[in-house]
Amino acid sequence: MSMNEQCRSAEGISRRGFLQGVAALGAMPLFGASGGRLPPIRIAHCCDPQLGFGSDGKGKEAYKNDLIRAEKEIEKINELQPDLCFFGGDMVNRWNELSHDWPRLLKQLRVPWIVAAGNHDIPDDKSKTQCDLFTSVFGYVYTAQTMKGWRLIAANGQFERALGSHPDYHAWRDRELDEAKKAGLPVIWLTHQPPFDRKPDEADSYQNYPLKTRHAFLDRCLDSGVRFFLAGHTHRMANRTYWQTPVLNSETTSRNFDKRPHGFRMLDIPAEGPYKWEFVSV
Repeated sequence: MSMNEQCRSAEGISRRGFLQGVAALGAMPLFGASGGRLPPIRIAHCCDPQLGFGSDGKGKEAYKNDLIRAEKEIEKINELQPDLCFFGGDMVNRWNELSHDWPRLLKQLRVPWIVAAGNHDIPDDKSKTQCDLFTSVFGYVYTAQTMKGWRLIAANGQFERALGSHPDYHAWRDRELDEAKKAGLPVIWLTHQPPFDRKPDEADSYQNYPLKTRHAFLDRCLDSGVRFFLAGHTHRMANRTYWQTPVLNSETTSRNFDKRPHGFRMLDIPAEGPYKWEFVSV
């Protein structure tokens, strides 16, 4: 019996009831597939630099101000020295500006980094030109790597949202989940669009994965060892759960619709005790 099947049968509670019961939980200990503690890791969770979208200015002025904050963000990350810097997509507001500053900015980072493509980076999910430009700057359109006992899967949310399209991507995604489960590696799912925005059962929108496949996807992830979902896209800080698995959206350095200050989050999963997800201002 899978983990989710065990949870569904526990005390006869429904999935909806279970979700309502855990929705208010904050940082808490999580466990690997074997029941042991998860490996320690520290990740800088950086969302939507989106150069050119910031609220303080328009056009070139907005781009300049967003760029200044992105540079400050990189300075702070270099000071904090996390194991990984994750950028949750929308690196620029206009996709054809990806190569203007990001090659230089990435060279300034003194820690390993990984990027999940955003819808402003690859707005047309069928455009080879946009995919090629993203690949020329970051090296891939989607990727996965192992670090400190974790499998880090940098997915493409645009492809997740496009039902019936991108069979190569979905075959790769399923293979990654199968191999992580077989190896017993806990997984961090890195994405631009979160699987859901506020509630797992919410209607389809610009902010989430299609409801038609959302729960099957989420259950597959949990059964395969996904222990965190880190996302961007919403421009709003959010900490919610799916079956006790955190789904986290950090603040941005461009524009925050919830009026939060500019910055990013440090996700600290220690060897013992609950995880921490703390704000760092920029």
